[in-house]
Amino acid sequence: EKFLTPKEVLDYLEGNLQGGETILFKGARFLEGVIEHLLRDKEDIAKLPRREEAWGRRRKEWGL
Repeated sequence: EKFLTPKEVLDYLEGNLQGGETILFKGARFLEGVIEHLLRDKEDIAKLPRREEAWGRRRKEWGL
């Protein structure tokens, strides 16, 4: 599959994951926003990179 935006990645994963999978991400282009939505333990969001407010605005621009 090929995706142009992180939102396309998230939509694809949410529609195709069945649960219990292990996914390895090579970070690039705001993929931490995708990972944020997929984390089982939401407390782990704090461990992701780019948590500053400015990056949050950028993620919103990407639809995440």
